Amino acid sequence: MTKNKAQTEIIGLVIVMVLVVMGIMFTMLFIFGKNSVGLSEEFREADLPQSTLDALLKTSSFTCIGRTIDQALRDCVTTPTTKCSSPTVQVCDAVKLDSEKILGATLKDWALQYSLDFGTSAVQRINNGFENCVGEYRSGSQKRNIIGTDVEILLKICS
Repeated sequence: MTKNKAQTEIIGLVIVMVLVVMGIMFTMLFIFGKNSVGLSEEFREADLPQSTLDALLKTSSFTCIGRTIDQALRDCVTTPTTKCSSPTVQVCDAVKLDSEKILGATLKDWALQYSLDFGTSAVQRINNGFENCVGEYRSGSQKRNIIGTDVEILLKICS
């Protein structure tokens, strides 16, 4: 009898020890797991301008129906006097209006200062308090060659 009782106590002790070890492992995972989330968030913030710019250019234009902002930008460079579906809006103004609307709905709502520059020699700028940016900023850019003309689209976000 005492042998069975001793075996039962040892099994109970082993179960308690396994539970304690598992508790310590979960605690360590929870404590050290926060650092990896911080790194992931930091990486996302660093990538924010580029991913925002990529999404912006693929978005359908609100002003030039049937075109993306990228297509409207190409039209702006090649024939800036082209009108959109609305007879009163030129394509360059449409790019500016659409970009302001989209960036305003995201970056401005997050209280982030930004600057979006696009065009060739006559650079068009959409600016939301970026001139007050003190310190570092992150940027994303894309380059296009449109009928032999190099066009750079640059989005800067104040850190």
